[in-house]
Parts: sequence; structure tokens; C-alpha cells
Amino acid sequence: MMSPEKGGKGKFVRNGLAARAAALYDRSHASLSLWEAEMSHSLASSASSSRRGLNPDMRLRILHILHIPFPVSHPSSKLSIPGVALCHLLAPPESFGSLHPRSKDAICTVLFSFSSLAPPAHPQAPAQLDIRNPEDFVEGKEVYVWKPLQVITIDTSTLKLCLETDADMDPAAEANAEVFDLFEPGTTRAQCREHVSPMGLVCERFVILK
Repeated sequence: MMSPEKGGKGKFVRNGLAARAAALYDRSHASLSLWEAEMSHSLASSASSSRRGLNPDMRLRILHILHIPFPVSHPSSKLSIPGVALCHLLAPPESFGSLHPRSKDAICTVLFSFSSLAPPAHPQAPAQLDIRNPEDFVEGKEVYVWKPLQVITIDTSTLKLCLETDADMDPAAEANAEVFDLFEPGTTRAQCREHVSPMGLVCERFVILK
């Protein structure tokens, strides 16, 4: 709720729901900005732009992009743009509880929160890794992710339906649709269904390796 303000714009009512939400958002943004500054310093001080010295909480590989992070007309440090992809969990953390994938080859849906601002240039280190850079959002690349992570349950029925065989009578049938390209050659449809995880992730602290 807004309170009237003479000669100016309205303000949120003190301790109101909107005011508390705004304060929470500001703290979250400040925390993310601090992490970005610390990570940028770590990357810049590294002997090379390699992964040496990085210690992520999770490693992913981008398999199939579902939504590209489109640029915005008025980018700012507080504005993020989403990118969504099916990812292979290379090294998931152990704190996912019942949603933890049963297979080491599990595939889950990941929403990445990219920065809307272009990353700064690195004249002395042109290969420097960028933080939350949408230009690096490419299939096949590995992603280092840090906590906090938001874990959600998603409906995988649509994807699993694509993995059904004809009348589901031949579980040994070869996977031949586009989605099957995410798996190793020779993988059966029944095996593919086992790899689809109901776990979805929302990540905002990450670096895509070049």
C-alpha cells in the first residue's frame, strides 16, 4: 500500500507487506551484487581464466535450450533476464532430499537468472570468464553453480509422453525423436524416462565455462 507524499511520489506504508517485500528484494540484490564482486575478483586474480580455484556447489551441462534470454531495452543492475534449459547434472549437491535424482545421468529443467547488463571488457584477459553472461548460454557448455538454489517440482509428463513407444508396447525401441539426442546413442525410450527428473532448479549465482 502506498501512503500520500506531499509534493512527491507516494511511499510504501512503513512495515506494510509491500515495504517488507521491497526490503527483502533489496537485501537479496545486495547479496547477489556482493557475490558477483567477490567472484569477479577471484576470476581476475586467477593465473588463467580456467576453472582453477573455483569451488562450485553444483556442476551442470547445458543440453537443450528451451528459452533464450532476450535483451531488454533498458538494462540495469537490478534487472535480470531468464534463460531456461534442460541440463545434465554432472555433480549435484547432496541437499536435495527426496527430489535428488536417482540417476547420475539425470536431466532436469534449470532456469538461469542472467544479468541484463553487458559484462565489462577484459583487455588484459580476453578469455576471462564472465558472470551470468547470456552470451555464453550455448548448448554443450558446462556451468558452475553456487548456492543458494531454489528447488521446485515440475510436471515432467509432457516430456515423458514424448518418450513413450508406440502404445508403449516395445520398451526396447530406440529413442529417435529430437529429445532423444540428449542421451547416448542406443539409449532406449524406457531408459530415457528413467533419466527425466521432476526436479527443477532456479539459479542466479553461476558462471558458464568458455
